[in-house]
Amino acid sequence: MRPIFAIKFNNAKGMTLLEIIITILILGILSSISIPHFASWLAQNEEDASLEQIKLIIEQTKQQAKLISKSCQLQLVDNLINDLTVYKNSTDKKCLSGSTETATIGTKIVPQVKLSSGIKIHSNLANNILSISFRGIRPVTLNKSQEQPAIIVLEKNGKISQKCLLISPRVGLIRSGIYKDKNWNEYNAENFCQIIL
Repeated sequence: MRPIFAIKFNNAKGMTLLEIIITILILGILSSISIPHFASWLAQNEEDASLEQIKLIIEQTKQQAKLISKSCQLQLVDNLINDLTVYKNSTDKKCLSGSTETATIGTKIVPQVKLSSGIKIHSNLANNILSISFRGIRPVTLNKSQEQPAIIVLEKNGKISQKCLLISPRVGLIRSGIYKDKNWNEYNAENFCQIIL
């Protein structure tokens, strides 16, 4: 009697050259579709992480300004956040409490935080300076209004991000939004940053 699950090996063949070429072709097509999507996903995650880092730094600076009862000044330039606050002596608590790096601006050595490389910060702030005190945030925008919200948008490799931060004056409420324009317009930015509810 012959077993039911008998396997014949004498007839077994390997893969033909045509089958190998077709397999490689399918893998090439799948990788050509997935690699650009993966690269754009990585770039978007880097932008999101940088925007969240800016939000966290502003929140920590608000808390630090309350703690030391001092008005703090943050300058947002390229991929850097500089602490331009004037301190009486070097032992004072700093507004950028988690900063370990420093930079020389003019004759002053100031604390600094670096964002990811390739990131550039855009804002509608005058001189890109955000004033934060224990009374709240006082963004002075380019058209010199303290009642207008501050808008922060990132640029990565020449492309404007689709996300933005909107900082309410006085109260200092920081909300994330979607930036609806493909170009940066500093004088009309609040019309393009729509809040996500």
